[in-house]
Amino acid sequence: MNGKTIKTSFTVALSLLFVITSLYSYWDCLSQFYYMTFLGNFLTGAFLLIAAILYTCDKQVPQYLILSFTVLMLLILGVTVVTQDFYIQSGFLFLHFLNPALMLVYFLLFSNQINVKLPFVLGSLVMPFLYMIFAFIRGACIGDYIYYYLDFNSFGAGNTALFIFGILTGLLSFSVGLYYLNRAIHKRFLKDI
Repeated sequence: MNGKTIKTSFTVALSLLFVITSLYSYWDCLSQFYYMTFLGNFLTGAFLLIAAILYTCDKQVPQYLILSFTVLMLLILGVTVVTQDFYIQSGFLFLHFLNPALMLVYFLLFSNQINVKLPFVLGSLVMPFLYMIFAFIRGACIGDYIYYYLDFNSFGAGNTALFIFGILTGLLSFSVGLYYLNRAIHKRFLKDI
């Protein structure tokens, strides 16, 4: 198999894994589709399916989007670990741990950030920021902020603000680190992928 076939096959496999595990895990509670865990896994799977189709058609996939989806998946893992909110049943082990780890491997091996300009790294903050806006609007409308650390009424405005600042600052630092790590790996070891 050549590099393109391996990349496309791995992309298809991940996309199916992410979509299937998110639907399987939330099948009995699809009314909670708005959870970041479901949305992150499902949307990343859908994105990877589109990417696989583009690879098959010899089209380019914007590499900064792969970084953005990787950061989104790692956010799920990071928040789970930081908040010690371990609810691991059925497919949740995949959604919170295995899928994010596999996405990181995919990003490091099959995404090449060498031609991506550094300002595009800021794009990795867009989806988490939009999700927080959604959570606040939803919380203001129905009183359910989805996650306790976004509910400033009970968690405290200062704690919520500190949590958001920490998440966004950490994500930006992490995104820049991943960006440079990817570039170093591809310059040194994976020049042909």
